[in-house]
Amino acid sequence: MPTAEGFAALARRGEGLTSPELATLMGHAKLDVKTELCAGTGAFDDPYFSDRLTRYFPQALADLGDVDDFPLRTEVIATELVNDLFAFGGLTFAFRLREETGAAAADIVRAFVVAVEVMGLAELQSDIEAAGLRPEVEYEIIAEARRLLDRASRWLLTRRPQPIPVTETIERFRIVRDSAPQVSIWLRRDEAARIESAVAQYTEAGVPPAIARRVAEGLYRYSVLDIAEVAEETGCDIATVGAVYFALSDHIDVDRWLIRLSALPRGDRWHALARSALRDDLYRALRDLTCNVVGTLADDPVRAAAVSYWPTEAIEAWELSNQTALQRVTVTQGEIEAAERFAWRRSRWPPGTSGRWPMDGSLIGGARTCGHPDSISFSHGS
Repeated sequence: MPTAEGFAALARRGEGLTSPELATLMGHAKLDVKTELCAGTGAFDDPYFSDRLTRYFPQALADLGDVDDFPLRTEVIATELVNDLFAFGGLTFAFRLREETGAAAADIVRAFVVAVEVMGLAELQSDIEAAGLRPEVEYEIIAEARRLLDRASRWLLTRRPQPIPVTETIERFRIVRDSAPQVSIWLRRDEAARIESAVAQYTEAGVPPAIARRVAEGLYRYSVLDIAEVAEETGCDIATVGAVYFALSDHIDVDRWLIRLSALPRGDRWHALARSALRDDLYRALRDLTCNVVGTLADDPVRAAAVSYWPTEAIEAWELSNQTALQRVTVTQGEIEAAERFAWRRSRWPPGTSGRWPMDGSLIGGARTCGHPDSISFSHGS
């Protein structure tokens, strides 16, 4: 592996590690996560992991007795899950989640397995691999699927009590997986048009239409986690909540703000944390507004059913008497604008003054927005 000076030289030249170096780094990263998992206690107490261990052994062996008493139970489960975590999430997935949330390895693994189950990512990855796509196309859509895994895992780590009860949480949020296909019905105007454009772009590249749509809608389907929670809290049907959520998203132009967030600097950990905090604030504000609007419908099931088809009228009626509730969105939008102004001023400083914030477009010069506006897709090899 390169020395610290070697890494700095690679960065200056805009180069990366070779395949053998990446493989070495992957091995060390896996061992680091596995060692932490095996050193702890209670990491795999949930019944989900017992089922996972049973599937690991040949059926004939599992039929002989309770494999949960196997002496190397923890090591086998840890090895299986770490391999999956790096296969689905990539080399930096666990590291980034630890940096951004402060979570331990066991919490990251629990969030990972729930996200994969709830968002249907195992089936999506299998379908992508079986589609026989060109390498550059497969790389891009797998990168898009990983963004959904990132968002869902972070949501579970920051919005749910820890440690996550894996089996219970999968059952609780199974409605997310079942309702995800309705996203294309809930999306409105510019958001819907953006999805159709992305689907057409993917299909032209040879991606099967069903896979193209699931990938293009990925970061919109992420929002179904919030939608499901609001439906549970208010007692409203998820179709009504989903329609209101995306109508509000269109009404306050959330996509435009997500695009602007994605264009903020990506120089180091602090930039990532700032973008993540602003993005979470924007999503949380949209969730809270949805909860407020839907809350006015809880005692009127007939009106609630109608709102699932015509949500705009309910939003406009609520907005007339609830201007203060919109202030949180306004505050978050102001913070995004302030971050943009600061980044622009920083870009005018002479080279070497600090920051490593290349705001001349070089960070996203080879990028194009595909599907969700918060998703920057890079062409193969860029």
